[in-house]
Amino acid sequence: MEKMNENETKDVAVQVRDYQTELEQIVSNLPLGSHTVQSQDLTDMLNSAAVEEAAASYGALNTAAEKTASAKPAADIASEQTASSEIITSEDQNTVTLKLVPGGTTPTTNGLMSVSYDAAGWELKDVIGNAQYFSYKAEAGKVTLGYVSVDSMPAGEQVAELTFTRMNAGKDADPRFTVQKTERNEQRIDEVEHLTANSNRDDPCPSKEFQDLSTTAWYHESVDYVLSKGIMQGYGDGTFRPDETATRAQVVTLLYRIAGEPAVDDSKALPFTDVNLESWYGSALRWAYQNGITTGVGNGKFAPGADRYIPVSKQSGQISENRS
Repeated sequence: MEKMNENETKDVAVQVRDYQTELEQIVSNLPLGSHTVQSQDLTDMLNSAAVEEAAASYGALNTAAEKTASAKPAADIASEQTASSEIITSEDQNTVTLKLVPGGTTPTTNGLMSVSYDAAGWELKDVIGNAQYFSYKAEAGKVTLGYVSVDSMPAGEQVAELTFTRMNAGKDADPRFTVQKTERNEQRIDEVEHLTANSNRDDPCPSKEFQDLSTTAWYHESVDYVLSKGIMQGYGDGTFRPDETATRAQVVTLLYRIAGEPAVDDSKALPFTDVNLESWYGSALRWAYQNGITTGVGNGKFAPGADRYIPVSKQSGQISENRS
């Protein structure tokens, strides 16, 4: 398809403005707290010939199209992840605000993402979109968002703001919110952000939730950082075990989370006979092997439970140069 000339581009801009107005009217007619624009509403608007042509020139997203978005190599996705979403907790810790960004390093015209959360502990109160077209669908424990902007949005610009309130003030709620980004600029992606609200009601320091962490130790700030970012989560028994040496499976999982948990190719076989790729470290190991980070310990083994060849202290985070 040939690129539109200046007059045709102006015509499309008028069409976009009209569709934006119609979308805003649909949203304004729904009650606060449930102003969900069903995906079909946005679909109908984006299926006109004018917007289809705009899509060809600008890369705008057609939310109804069943065409398969092209996939990016995992390495490319990992290298793009610079802009991060933000979570803000109110002083009384009963309100959480998520400021979501598309991610990547280049301007964005469209995308899809979702936010998963503890539906028993938090209630979605408000959603604000920052794009010419914006739609979301809310269900228990999950919000799915889609956005389109003919005028590209600079990298790192906020695309949506979600506000949650605690269901029972003073009661515990899972502080973790997971942002899953599945499409950007018509490219299928698989990026995950772990955002953690301040959950200790007397002190926002996440280390205080663990019985074996000291807030006066030299590692305190670093441990607070990895906990707040979801890079480390501790054990289910309320311990962090700072003096234990990290296993090889834990190390590749940490590196994978730091990289943003990029997409991996599940169809490629791994040469290791001692691993369970359906376990918690499966995707991380695939990513590490496919990107040349690990080749195992020899003889077809990865030794996921061992610490040899990758001796890492949980406190210092230092990795030996003698990498597998």
